[in-house]
Amino acid sequence: MPYITLRALPNYHQVSFEELLTNSIDLKQFFYNKTPSNTRTHYVQNVNKKLITSINFDDMKKSLYHFIDLNQQFFNGTISSLSTMYDTFYIPKSSGGLRRIDAPNDELMRTLKDLKRLFEDKLLAIHHTCAYAYIPGRCPLDAIKRHQSNESKWFGKFDFNNFFGSTTQEFLESQLKQIFPFSELLNDAQISGLFHQVLSLCFLNNCLPQGTPMSPMLTNIMMIPIDFHISKWLRSLDKHTFVYTRYADDMQISSRSPFNIGKVQNLILDVLNSFHAPFRLNDEKTRYGSTSGSNWNLGLMLNSQNEITIGYKRKKQLKIMLNNFLYDYSNGKFWDASEVRHLQGQLQYYLSIEPDYISYLVDRYSQIHNVKIYDTFSKILKSN
Repeated sequence: MPYITLRALPNYHQVSFEELLTNSIDLKQFFYNKTPSNTRTHYVQNVNKKLITSINFDDMKKSLYHFIDLNQQFFNGTISSLSTMYDTFYIPKSSGGLRRIDAPNDELMRTLKDLKRLFEDKLLAIHHTCAYAYIPGRCPLDAIKRHQSNESKWFGKFDFNNFFGSTTQEFLESQLKQIFPFSELLNDAQISGLFHQVLSLCFLNNCLPQGTPMSPMLTNIMMIPIDFHISKWLRSLDKHTFVYTRYADDMQISSRSPFNIGKVQNLILDVLNSFHAPFRLNDEKTRYGSTSGSNWNLGLMLNSQNEITIGYKRKKQLKIMLNNFLYDYSNGKFWDASEVRHLQGQLQYYLSIEPDYISYLVDRYSQIHNVKIYDTFSKILKSN
């Protein structure tokens, strides 16, 4: 009984899954079209023949064999241990503490990037529509906009404890066997064995390391069944209109009216247990509150006026940075290119969140210093 996830193509928004299977609609476009980031997941008893014939499984198998042939050093014993191919370091977490990063060396990184392309282009890697992290065309702002469009006032915030570090190869493979088209591909015993070897490249000490291009994508795939059931069960919980989004290990669940956070938490735990998930909720990070308070999610605030904002502190910091940059430039002191790119990037990101206010700030400080900010960015970056 696999989970089938299709791209949500706009032209077929009102077409049911059953109609897709019975009408003369080419299903290939729902798998091979990479443009829409929205998806629709269906849980079925059996895979329809039309679905199977829409996938080029022979090409998938050939691509796997080709990948192994090109990377024989990882499969013939030449490299005795992958652990020697990682550089481990720690970076500060925004919430405090340190985050461990395991960065592959150049050889392994190239191989994992090739494997990522193989998953995306040939193996049709996809995500549940509630997932927003590490997906082209999606960012934290898009996740918060989902809650904004629902006019949500009450939020539950949940976090998985050691999400990547708890994910084992055994669990990942058990999930893939339930997710189409991997479910069909892994029915072949020989391919299943090869797939196991290939996936072993993605693990360090039997867990997914943070710092590789494969870990984020693999978690989005393996979470499809879990995301599906959390979303489904929320639709029938206490007659609320819930919105569920997940950004890697951060989950946001919201409603227009107050809800029982304990019931929602138990629902999540029940889903995790049903799949024997190796990760658990971090109870210390579970939060419940309304937009009338400090409603921060993914670094953004959705306030009581249903507006998404970067917050007072960030606005104050941006004012200081803009003023200092333009003051220094006016007095012949030019910032380094890296500093300019950092300010430029922040400005563009904030502009996507609060365009009216940020445009006002840019105009205001440009007038104060008689300097056009964007032209100044270009001049400095071109001279470096």
